[in-house]
Amino acid sequence: MEIFLTGITTKLGGPIKADLNSQVDNAEVDVRKFVPSEQLRLNISVAPAADPNRLGVLAQDNLGFPNGRRLSDDVLDIGLQALEGAAVNGVVEAPAAGDKVDANENAFEKKFPYVALPNNTAVNAGGAEVAIKPTAGGGGIPTAPLLSGLLAILLIGAGAWVLRHRAQQDSPTE
Repeated sequence: MEIFLTGITTKLGGPIKADLNSQVDNAEVDVRKFVPSEQLRLNISVAPAADPNRLGVLAQDNLGFPNGRRLSDDVLDIGLQALEGAAVNGVVEAPAAGDKVDANENAFEKKFPYVALPNNTAVNAGGAEVAIKPTAGGGGIPTAPLLSGLLAILLIGAGAWVLRHRAQQDSPTE
């Protein structure tokens, strides 16, 4: 599994002929002693594609997954294709349609962290827009007054204990 274990490099004779994200591409690595692992490096010297493909490297878009991870990369479909051997034989027809989720339904933000805001409607509402009620902090006992009251009782009790302790030290003993 070149994509997951060694990364993509021409130095190991893998099927994808590109030097992208393998630790073997680091200058200090001895190829004869290299141990495959799930550690990849990001090659930022790859020019961005004019038209990014959701299948990344498998679709000849070398800036895409697994050479880094763009928000628009379809990592589920890429992972399934990789497990089916797409790196060796090209995109596999059977799972080519993937999970049928090819794009995000919400636009990405224009500023960092760029991730689209989450949906706030139920997905199984039968076509009707149904707002989801937040469960945290709604109803029940108000916590701020309760905590304030407990803190006041604690402070009064501590003050009374200090006064009593001082009074016992100041009183003459027999």
